[in-house]
Formats: sequence, structure tokens, C-alpha cells
Amino acid sequence: MLNKKTKDLRKDSSGRPRVLVLSSRAIDDTGPIGGVTGYLRSLSSAAPHDWRFFTPLPSQGADPQRSQQPHLGPALKRSRVPRRLKFPLRVLRYLSQIRTLDPQIIYSHENEATTILALARSLGYLRAALVHHQHGSVNPLLRATYGIGRFWPFVWTYQTILRWTHRQCDLIIAIDQECVRMNVEWGKGTQTILLPNAVNTNFFSPEESPENLRAHWDIPSQAKVLFSAGRLEQVKRYDLVIKAFQECAMEDAYLLIAGEGTQRKTLETLAATRKEGIKIRFLGNQEASVIRDLMRLSDVFVLLSEFEGVPMVLLEALSTGLPVLATRVGGIPDLIPDKEKGILLDSQVTIREVANAMSWALRKKWNRQNIRAWGETFSASGAISKLTMAFDQLE
Repeated sequence: MLNKKTKDLRKDSSGRPRVLVLSSRAIDDTGPIGGVTGYLRSLSSAAPHDWRFFTPLPSQGADPQRSQQPHLGPALKRSRVPRRLKFPLRVLRYLSQIRTLDPQIIYSHENEATTILALARSLGYLRAALVHHQHGSVNPLLRATYGIGRFWPFVWTYQTILRWTHRQCDLIIAIDQECVRMNVEWGKGTQTILLPNAVNTNFFSPEESPENLRAHWDIPSQAKVLFSAGRLEQVKRYDLVIKAFQECAMEDAYLLIAGEGTQRKTLETLAATRKEGIKIRFLGNQEASVIRDLMRLSDVFVLLSEFEGVPMVLLEALSTGLPVLATRVGGIPDLIPDKEKGILLDSQVTIREVANAMSWALRKKWNRQNIRAWGETFSASGAISKLTMAFDQLE
């Protein structure tokens, strides 16, 4: 739940925001889990009063009070037109309103939107300092839903435009070392700061007695529970998770998977070929409070993606004291510095190796208080402090 400050969109007494946070995802959207939405939702819990979150309305119905405040129009619903095309067009449409708001700093979380803002400022239409939050180092067209987007001339052109955009920004926020390296290569090293994603550690906290939560989900108190949450897409490799869990073959074991995607039916068919005693449940999209409770009742969190940035869902798991089993990709190694926080596997890992790691992780007695303490180092309040210090240097 968002507090009243967030619902008021944190405008200062003059009505002029010091920082305008721009994103295609609404922080008060209850549907999405993790990703940019999760990050901004966490930041909103600790953001100063003079920060305004300027986004479309939530996809699951707008708060009447929210709809009366400045926003970027209705939610960007699913359609044949990719979000990467729809949102920059939306920003163009509302550019005059952004200018009217007259922020000191625009803090953008979308590549394409930042490009529009950089063009507008280069033409003298905007005067705010421009900060871009780089949420990953992989060219997004390389994993475009539509195959034509992965055609190499488009990929090259996108990368060229992105390089120009970064060079126009006053500050780049990089989520991992690979993002930092990219900006050094593009001549933005001195204007780049490293800031892994942040989590609302007050919200994502442990539960001392998870037995009631297990009873709610009809899971025995002595059962071993492996949990995962994310988009059910090929890049997340849930087929590997399911096959390894089936081979793991622990008695009275549960695999809980929250999320939706194009691979759901395929994965459900795969999960149907299960061994005795193994239970796999697909839970669909769940609100943040449900994800938190599922983390509280579980024994291990698993994420075996082919590539990632700094997954919000792993920070949320660590903040609840839940150990992690994940692939060594993107910024994940920085989140799991030792074997007391979780297990890292190579991205080319085999089913048997994953199964062995699952068995070991589910049997190990983890120090969840220690994991929780580590998760608290990624708090939203700490991230806000670092961002505020960096933004102060821009004025």
C-alpha cells in the first residue's frame, strides 16, 4: 500500500517538483512484480516531498485522487504496438505538460523517453538537468518479442541512438559494473554512478512464524518449498527450473511459480510429467503483498535467467531473509557475495547440476537473519540518500 505522501505525488509547497521521476510504469499499479515498477515502488516509500512520480495511470483502475493529479494519460495496455514505441509517443504528447511542471531534474527510467527529452533539451524546449537510469547493459532489441526487431540494422541503429542519448545526459545511474563499463567506453565515466536496485526493506521483511502462511496455501509445515516469481518467458528458463526440480525428486517438495507469460501453457504441460511427491503450482500474477508472503513461507528462491540486470525480485527475497539459487549473470554476483547468502551457477549449467544445487539448498540450514541483514544494505532509504547526494551536485 502506498502512503499518503506517495498518493499526493510529493509536490512541494510551490507546486514545482525538484525531481520529476518519469516512467511508463505506474508505482501504484498492483499488477506487475519486480522490474522497473518494483524499483520505483520501493523508491516511492522513501522519496522526499519534492519528488513527483510522473507516469501513466495504473492498469488496474485509477485512484480518483490520483487521476486528478498530473499524469501521463491512461495505462499503456497490451497491444500489437510495443511499449517501446507507445511510450515515447506518449512522452511527445505530454512534453508541454512536462515543460509546464518545470522540474529542476528529470529522472528518466526509459531509454526511448530519455532520447525524446534529450532532443527537446538540445532544441531549448526543456531546461531541466537530465538523469537517465540504465536498467541493463544488453541492447533490448536483442530480446525483442517480434523477430523483426532483432534485425541487425535496427539493433545497430538503436545502439547508436542510445550512445548519443547517454552523452547528452548530465548523470547516468548504472545498476551494475557492466553498465559502468559501457558508459566509460562511451565517454561518460565521470558522469556515471553505480547504484544497484533498491527494495522497501520495511515492507519486504521476514515472518517469525510462517506456519499460518503455509496453512493458507495448504502447504505442510515440514515440506520443502522452492519459490520463483517472474515473467513466464524463455529468457527466464522456467523449463530448466521445472526439469531440475523433477529430477531433484525430494519427498513432499513444492515448487511455487508466480507470474504470467507466453510460456505458461508449455510449462504447465511440462510440469504435468511429475514424479511422486513433487508438487508444482502455477500461481499467476500476484500483488506485492502476496509475493512477500510467499517468500516468507519458502525455503529457497530460484532464478535461472539467461541474462539479467539487477533483479528486484532477488533483492526482495534477500530482504525477507530468503536464500537465493541463481545464475551468475548481469549484476547478480554482486547480490550473492558468498555461500551464506545463496548459490550461484554458471549460465550454461546442466539439469543435473541444478538439481544437485536445489537438493543442497533445500537441505541446508540457512541463517535467515544474516541474509536479512545483507538485504537491508539495499534499502530504498539508502538509495534515496545516494541519489539525493548525486542530484545535489547537478545544481
